[in-house]
Amino acid sequence: LTEKQLDRAIAFDYLQREAPPGYEHTLTVYYSPDDGKTWQRLPTAVEQAYNRATAIMPGNQLNSQGLYGLFATVEMPGLTPGWNLFAYPIQGSRPVTQALASIDGRYTSVYSSASGAWRLHDSTVRPEFRPLVNDLPSLGFGQSYWLYATDTITPYLGVPAGQAAAPAILYPPPATYYGWVQPYFDFIPQEGMTVQAWIGGKLCGQSKVVAWQAGLAYKIQVVADSGNGCGAAGRLVSFAVGGQKLAFDLAAWDDRQANYRVLGPPPNPVFLPVILIP
Repeated sequence: LTEKQLDRAIAFDYLQREAPPGYEHTLTVYYSPDDGKTWQRLPTAVEQAYNRATAIMPGNQLNSQGLYGLFATVEMPGLTPGWNLFAYPIQGSRPVTQALASIDGRYTSVYSSASGAWRLHDSTVRPEFRPLVNDLPSLGFGQSYWLYATDTITPYLGVPAGQAAAPAILYPPPATYYGWVQPYFDFIPQEGMTVQAWIGGKLCGQSKVVAWQAGLAYKIQVVADSGNGCGAAGRLVSFAVGGQKLAFDLAAWDDRQANYRVLGPPPNPVFLPVILIP
């Protein structure tokens, strides 16, 4: 017998009430060879008239053992490396990490401006700063998002319940910077001081110094160029705290992920010898 002759099929019969309303056509058979640690989508034929979903088992009868499950998942348009604009098509809302679990490790930032201000979830933010920087807790039905993908990948979204709505995003997302604010020589930061981001003499972002874990910290968003002369690749961002420009703090505008940067002392201080002449 050839390997093709040994192919086997698996079929799931389900009750109509078990199929998510409006999503029965998305039912897909998944296979896990390692007790649920990883899952593989199998090409699935759904016979809605008979409440049956059928798929060919991977490999042959010698290596097709494992877990099989029937799940309702929506295949999204493929993402390409860089910024991708997409609308979340699933009713209800889900935590960002749960909604995008199928592309975990393949993206950095997700931005939303549905509330009138840019809100961010960034997977690269240092753990101690996540409550300060990440203020986008979930994805909601009908809302549009910018997502920075690091690879070519296709998201598959699970199907929850509920409903919401929101407008689309018109402008590209900002660059986000965060970190500690530290004293240096005559620069003494204080809670509540204004943090500003400048590009070529243009004010492109503003926030406040906050008390954070026994120190002082900041988070600031530097808007992208939408005809206002602000952020774009190759442009430099300078920072000011409490009206005092920090000569050492120049950063390249980069919106691919949240950027950790300490404001205050130079990033790589150079100490020169002191020569005393009597």
